[in-house]
Amino acid sequence: MAPKKNNGPRLDLRRTYVLDDAQAKTRQGRIRYGKRWPNKDADAAGNTILPANWRNSRRTLDAWDALHMLQYARGQFLDPQCIKEPLAYYIRTLPEFVQADIRIMEPGTGDVFGCDQDTFDDWLDNNFDPRLEPSYDKTPKNFRPLYERPYVFWPIDSKPRHTYRWMAVIIHLEQRLITNPNWNEGDDEADRLIRDPLFRRIESIAVIDPDVRRPPRHANRVYNRVFAILEACGITADPNFTGRSDLWVPPQNPVQHEGPDRHLEGPDKFSSGLHCFDIIRQMCMRVTNLYCTEPGVHNEAEFWRPLSGWFNPDAVRAEMIGYAAMRLNYHMEYTTRVTIEPIAEMLINHKQKRDIQQLEPDGTYVKAYIPGDRDKNGHALMWDDPLDSDKSSVDDDDLDDDDVFGPPGGDNGPGGGDDDDDDDDNNRDGDDTDTDDTDTDDTDGDDPDPGPARRSTKPSTKGEKGKSTKVQKKPRKEPEPAPAPRRTRRLMRVAESVNSDILSDSESDDSGDEVVSKKRRGGKIEPSRERDKKRRFEL
Repeated sequence: MAPKKNNGPRLDLRRTYVLDDAQAKTRQGRIRYGKRWPNKDADAAGNTILPANWRNSRRTLDAWDALHMLQYARGQFLDPQCIKEPLAYYIRTLPEFVQADIRIMEPGTGDVFGCDQDTFDDWLDNNFDPRLEPSYDKTPKNFRPLYERPYVFWPIDSKPRHTYRWMAVIIHLEQRLITNPNWNEGDDEADRLIRDPLFRRIESIAVIDPDVRRPPRHANRVYNRVFAILEACGITADPNFTGRSDLWVPPQNPVQHEGPDRHLEGPDKFSSGLHCFDIIRQMCMRVTNLYCTEPGVHNEAEFWRPLSGWFNPDAVRAEMIGYAAMRLNYHMEYTTRVTIEPIAEMLINHKQKRDIQQLEPDGTYVKAYIPGDRDKNGHALMWDDPLDSDKSSVDDDDLDDDDVFGPPGGDNGPGGGDDDDDDDDNNRDGDDTDTDDTDTDDTDGDDPDPGPARRSTKPSTKGEKGKSTKVQKKPRKEPEPAPAPRRTRRLMRVAESVNSDILSDSESDDSGDEVVSKKRRGGKIEPSRERDKKRRFEL
């Protein structure tokens, strides 16, 4: 009987037109490919070096999809595979003792983290039986990795449909002390308590939404739901836990790019996934650097210090393309090589054509920021292009509390933010009200209802009227201010007409989505993206 034909997604050997060296045979010291693989599984002699089932392997197909989505266009948003596959390869490049302490979770979907509260509660009840005491063995397998390592990095899509809106969740867990089951009366008292082999204590957690146009309630919702999932797993807050941590990152859609003479063609809707990857990559490298100094030791102050003030979306995309290609090479057991292929046409969904040159970088709105520094309204401070040596710089006297941006370091040096007024330096909306009344990608506001008592979430660190409050567990020693640099550069400043409502997400959350309807309790979430069905949360 002939084997059953596989009609599902599959890969094939089709194209062979790639750039090659026409003089490879005569040029010395150059690499050349004597033969390329034929358009079938085996060569004329019946031999093959290709991995078994490579055509229908889901892992190979996911890496292929990620690679081609990443190199489709510079403004293309990232789907879950685009983030998962490069990170899966990147984590393998770190020292083994660092890999052993980091868990990068499978990307969370908007069907869970972007839906209304009733739908989320139904999903939680369907996945975590509220009648059972939380434990590792009773936890769904795709969430068990949450227990296993002290550092958990979780890319999460916060939008329920259409384009993706990525956030990065950074969690540090600790092992609690438990009674030694092998201890008996008369044994050494010091052996009565031992470390739990699992990590069930939340020491700190941050949810980073790079898009500063969005109201804080979106990150609050993700924070509350991540906390609810952790508590449903039996992972609870440390007694000294004081709330959500703050991690400074360079912003997406900064205030400096709004208003006359600085107006983009539209808000940046594509780079949240690039930001998310870059945040997680930097945090992985931060753990690596800490462990190279003192393996296995968590340095809280160093771990939560601001990330780099430089974010270049085109450079990050190029890096991810490289990792995705190597991930595909890994699944093909390194029988393949990266090549450059001229193409005449690109299609998506078999019909929408895209200009093939739209991968070209554009640095028009790529600027550097002062790490950790914010003005009195909470906006990140941006450096403009360096001035020529024959031009004068902006005088410090021209910058006062009435300006949107103060001098570098504010009044307290790098990382400062206290301008001696009563407003909240971390309120990035710039006022005390949430002016976004047209956003429709959720209907539950700030998730004030934590759900059943057994999984009541920790309240978000949010003050009155939408202000966000930066809370630190322990006093952290601020770095000594560096000597003031020669003022050969000036800060980007906005016009006096700029006000806080330019930060409001006022266009019906980018896509005119209809309001998410509340499902009846007890129903299941059916993922709206077919590729996200039955996908595990562990890489």
